[in-house]
Amino acid sequence: KHMVSCVTILYFCDLRGFIVMSVGYGKKPSANQRPFMIYPLYQVDQEVETQCNEEQECMKEKFCNKEKQHCLTELRKQNRPTSEINKYCSMKFYQCSQRHVSRQNTRSVLSKLQSGSAVTFNIIAPFVGIMNLQSRN
Repeated sequence: KHMVSCVTILYFCDLRGFIVMSVGYGKKPSANQRPFMIYPLYQVDQEVETQCNEEQECMKEKFCNKEKQHCLTELRKQNRPTSEINKYCSMKFYQCSQRHVSRQNTRSVLSKLQSGSAVTFNIIAPFVGIMNLQSRN
């Protein structure tokens, strides 16, 4: 038996904001086995896991902030415009957050099942451009 999962994370960008959508997929083979994720896969960061003591919200924030800082550093090296860097790296942060939410939601559903599969769909639409315009007025 072969299993195929196909997932796309989409963005829509304009001056007002963007949308990030993600899909989670996991399985729980039997009641006495732990659920496992098929997508999204998890990147282990020992430093973050140690700091957060496996608390999911803490891990999401620290891991995604670390990913955003790496993005900012790399794009600054390319001498990109600051507004472009901030917008792109914010999208990367929200994309990372959604991957974590997808994993959490899928695990939550699977934990309630004796056995089976679960697919979750998550969406976030942070309209940061509107907040920035309001704060300038």
